[in-house]
Amino acid sequence: MATGTGAKPQFAISLYQCINKGRETKNVIISPFAVHLALGMAFMGAAGETKDEMASVLNISKVKAEATKLFARTIHKYQRSSTLSVANKIYLPLNKAVHPYFIQLSEKSFNSSTENIDFSLSTRAASIINDWVEGQTNGRIRNLIDPGRVSARTAMILVNAVYFKGLWKIPFDKKMTRKSEFWIDEMKTVQVDMMTLDRGLIPFSAVEHLDATAVELKFNEGDMSMLIILPDRKMGLSDLETKLDLIHLSTLRKNMRSEKVIVRLPKFTTEFNICLNDILQRMGLVLPFSKNADFSELLDIPSPLNISEVFHKAYIDVTEEGVEAGASAAAMITLSAFPQRPREFIVDHPFILMIVDEDQILFIGKKVDF
Repeated sequence: MATGTGAKPQFAISLYQCINKGRETKNVIISPFAVHLALGMAFMGAAGETKDEMASVLNISKVKAEATKLFARTIHKYQRSSTLSVANKIYLPLNKAVHPYFIQLSEKSFNSSTENIDFSLSTRAASIINDWVEGQTNGRIRNLIDPGRVSARTAMILVNAVYFKGLWKIPFDKKMTRKSEFWIDEMKTVQVDMMTLDRGLIPFSAVEHLDATAVELKFNEGDMSMLIILPDRKMGLSDLETKLDLIHLSTLRKNMRSEKVIVRLPKFTTEFNICLNDILQRMGLVLPFSKNADFSELLDIPSPLNISEVFHKAYIDVTEEGVEAGASAAAMITLSAFPQRPREFIVDHPFILMIVDEDQILFIGKKVDF
């Protein structure tokens, strides 16, 4: 089982692949980590078949005591991190009280706080939530909740905010950044600011079963890094994405060999937002959205309750110094031989990126256009 929340990379890959359907020519950036934590809070209030279904999709234990330990381990791990910050909050109507058991679990597992607000004042309620998210993500994630999605019928909004700011262990030299071509399709290119890294040893691998090559750019803190997976063919991204479930993250990183590589990578910023209801239901999370949902361990006085909507918004900014990324999720209810001379890894066509920590995928996305 994976570290942290216990969310195996398969959850992240499956979420990405489902989101990508119909968005093959669009830039995408998501934080499976944030989505997993937001749904994890809802899981703590679930019971019966709803709890079991959520555990199956989230790849966590059906036994809440065991799941609690894993979630708590994740929150504790990043409490003192200068690179990644995680925050959770539960918003309730004025007349609703949380079940003491749910409060205990959410505080223990998520270090989460609660706040009662008047959902009938939709604009003010959305503003309160959005201001909190914006503050937790250093202003990068704004307007997560649309006031039109909030009403007097809203029973609870569970919010998770993740903010990442990582400095490269070996930074790119700003003086070497030049305008260069990036292929959008077989016939069209655009001019981008192409950064160059030509010093130090870089973990590299030719991933033959994916018809791609990969490098790992490490951040200053801990085991965090960015993986860039580049298709061998300029327009090979679609084929690569169908094979992502073949990736075993820890094996991929273990098989990389540190060597002299000249890396050329575009500077870029991407923002992406989505309602995940249909995506999660396609992944098998059906009961929590239905009238048969059982969240009887969530409110002090049980009443019919189901998840109405799950929102997600993410942002990433890649520069010579490092990477800044933010995300928020809200749930309503084969090794190559060492070359004689430096190898070149030129990211001049659509690619996949992941920000990882050990075998946890914090962010995953693709850049196909500028």
